[in-house]
Amino acid sequence: MRKLGIPTVVDRVIQQAIRKVKAYAEQGDGHAVEIDLSKYFDTLSHELLLNLLRKQIQDKRAIDLIKKYLKSGVMENGVRRATEEGSSQGGPLSPLLAS
Repeated sequence: MRKLGIPTVVDRVIQQAIRKVKAYAEQGDGHAVEIDLSKYFDTLSHELLLNLLRKQIQDKRAIDLIKKYLKSGVMENGVRRATEEGSSQGGPLSPLLAS
C-alpha cells in the first residue's frame, strides 16, 4: 500500500513553477528521464537533498518552502505522522526533487 500526498495550496504554487520548468524543457533546455527505483521516494534523505539544493538555490525562502513540503508528514489511519525522510508520492514536487 502506498502513501499518497494530497496537494495543498503551496503544492499548487509549486506546480505552477514546475510548468515553467516544463516550458524550458520544451524549448530544448535539459533532459528528462523516467525510471522506477524501488522505495526511492520513501528513503530520500531530507538533509542531503536540502544541502544539495542550498548549493544551487540562493533564495532561503525557496529552501524553507521545500523543507516544509518534505516535512509535511503523512496521514496513517486518520493520524498525521511526521516524516524525517522520503518525499510524498503523488505530490507535484517529488519527481523534481528526486532527479
